[in-house]
Amino acid sequence: MQRTENVELTVLCLIHQNDKYLLQNRLKDDWNGLTLPGGHIEKTNL
Repeated sequence: MQRTENVELTVLCLIHQNDKYLLQNRLKDDWNGLTLPGGHIEKTNL
């Protein structure tokens, strides 16, 4: 029996300089507020 599981790869980035942090202010209804900038990772055929 084989087991498979769907996964969604994402990445978050923490940028810190001189006691300051870079944050993203999300305005979407499903998830709003301050968060670390990031995104999704997509498969490529290189």
